[in-house]
Amino acid sequence: SSINHLRAKPSMATKSNLDATLPPVKAEHETPPPQQQPSETTPTVKQQLQQPTNSTNPPTHSPENQQPPHFINSVTELRDLSTFLSAFHCHYDELEEHLNFIRTAIDSKWPKHLHDALIVPLTETPASNTAIAVPVPESANSDQKKVEHVCEMMCSRGLGKHVVSHLSNIGSDQKKVEHLCEMMCSRGLRKHVVSRLSNIGKLREEVTAALKLAPKPAKLVLECLGRFFLQGSRAFSNDPPMIQGREASVLVLECFLLMGCNGIEIEPAVKEAAELAAIAWRKRFINEGGVSNACEIDARGLLLFVGCFGIPGAFKNEDVGDLIRSSNAREISDALRRSNVLLARIPEIIEGMTKNKMEVEAVDATFIFGLEDRFPPQQILTPFLRESKEAWKRERKAAQGSIKLVNEASKKKLADLKSVVKCLEE
Repeated sequence: SSINHLRAKPSMATKSNLDATLPPVKAEHETPPPQQQPSETTPTVKQQLQQPTNSTNPPTHSPENQQPPHFINSVTELRDLSTFLSAFHCHYDELEEHLNFIRTAIDSKWPKHLHDALIVPLTETPASNTAIAVPVPESANSDQKKVEHVCEMMCSRGLGKHVVSHLSNIGSDQKKVEHLCEMMCSRGLRKHVVSRLSNIGKLREEVTAALKLAPKPAKLVLECLGRFFLQGSRAFSNDPPMIQGREASVLVLECFLLMGCNGIEIEPAVKEAAELAAIAWRKRFINEGGVSNACEIDARGLLLFVGCFGIPGAFKNEDVGDLIRSSNAREISDALRRSNVLLARIPEIIEGMTKNKMEVEAVDATFIFGLEDRFPPQQILTPFLRESKEAWKRERKAAQGSIKLVNEASKKKLADLKSVVKCLEE
């Protein structure tokens, strides 16, 4: 038993010693150092393993390396450029075909004498039998290039300026006007007329004769008119260039009637444009107080215009009558009598004036259009004078001695007599 007791003590001591040393053992088991060393060294090994891969295969997660190579952008740009070039070539071919058509049309319409003057043929020498080009004057060569360039650019204004600037080389004014009409240069024609308004008589003769040479005189006259009729009357109050331009356009309309426009076939497009212009012209008059209040040159322009291109359906007989009264139509009676359109409408207008107690205006229209045989002035004026006298007697009797009322009645009768005398004298 003693021996067993002695054997038990060491075991107890050992157990106590183990119990005393147990916590450190537990700590070593919780955080063993051998397990921490691999965790610290593992990243370094990974970094060492990743370093060679970085040199050969760059990571795709870097923002800088996500961009595509430069040659990819170049290929995309070239593809876009190819698309634009194809579209450009397509438009260029269409433009070239259009320009060839224009050149052909210009060559067919170009006056032969100008063509011969600007283009000098080649001559051959009998000795060497070789063609030698005769030198063209530099001015003619440059002018030809200018004309070709302007036509290629389809610039009508530039062509008009070029033609007008070279009119001094043609000769007389008659030749200049003829050349402008042959070239269908409406801007040049209007500018030429504006510069010579001081001699309207001579200008009227020259333009009337020259319009016959125009390939399409109706279109030329319509283009020469411009758009002045859309401008209000105030625009012409203090603007001499606009006033002269309007006067020149109206004179060209008069010349178109004088040349005999009745036998000229007007294209449907030109006729339609003229009808719209006449309606717009009349509408402006109405907005400004009525056709009867239009100024002389403005009313004359519209009267000549409908005489040239026709009277639209929107025009009433009263409108045409107001234009005749406001335009001082006696000054252009020679032109108005050449309009078949007006001659067909005037009889109705004269009859309407007579019914509305406008006998003097009816006789005036009769003289303007040369219809005295159909509407004898004496038959129209005699009832008017008789009625005027009877009215004067009634008003004088109703005055009952009032000097003021008698004077007013006498003034009215005197005005009637003066209007008749003026109508017969003119």
